[in-house]
Amino acid sequence: MVSRRGRFHSAIAFVLGCGGATAPVPSTIVEAPAVSQAPPAWAPREGVIAFGVEVLVERTGLTLRLESSRSECRALAVRSHGGLRDLDVTLYDANGSLLAADDAPDAHALAQVCGAAPAFARIEARAGAGELSWVDFVGDAAPVRVELGIAGGRAQVDRWSSLDATLRARGFSLRATRDATRIDAGAPWVAPFVVAPARCATLAVQAEGNVRLRLRFAERTIEAEPGSSAQVQVCHRASDGRGRLEVEADASTPLWIATWEGREADVGGDEALWLGAQRPAR
Repeated sequence: MVSRRGRFHSAIAFVLGCGGATAPVPSTIVEAPAVSQAPPAWAPREGVIAFGVEVLVERTGLTLRLESSRSECRALAVRSHGGLRDLDVTLYDANGSLLAADDAPDAHALAQVCGAAPAFARIEARAGAGELSWVDFVGDAAPVRVELGIAGGRAQVDRWSSLDATLRARGFSLRATRDATRIDAGAPWVAPFVVAPARCATLAVQAEGNVRLRLRFAERTIEAEPGSSAQVQVCHRASDGRGRLEVEADASTPLWIATWEGREADVGGDEALWLGAQRPAR
């Protein structure tokens, strides 16, 4: 794997590795060399903290340790220069908990989190091989989304602000958001879901039409009231195992998804949950 880094402004890069986006705790830290290079043309005009150029091949990745910042919103964006067909970005806090991710199957990615402090970023090459550029920045991500051709813009950040404030007050932290995904009537959107031991989670969806949200486990199903906005909550149970998130729509509609996570001790366990109705599995 070849690496050619740009100016890092005190950011530090870890050794490259393979595999999925797990909590990044590498044993070797590599100081980034300072070189005279301008940020990529698609970078924001203000707020750039660090940037670089890498060459990755399929099923490899790069983990970055992010310089601390007092800004409310932090983002990491990446763009293929050709050859890399699918790039993902994930942001983690200092404890390795996932804060935000962009895993859409395309040649660019942007993960942003507001109200939390990401300490690490993971860039994954899922398909293809070639050069990419990345930018770590603070502030408004909408111009960068436009440059990269990513739908949603600032509206995606603001979309969850009200619910996020409520959940944070009750022990949850934003884990990840997903930009608009098209869902059609009669074709449910399905994804695996696992709740870690001693953790609780909130899953929320928004759509332009009526949708039904369910979280299925071996012994129980958690359902939300149908509507254009729906939420369910769950705390870990040893009997649950791997769950499945299902979203069905009455008509074709874009779908936005967000997840929050919190320690069971902070949330208050099952008795403190208030979103979604629990029923026996069926």
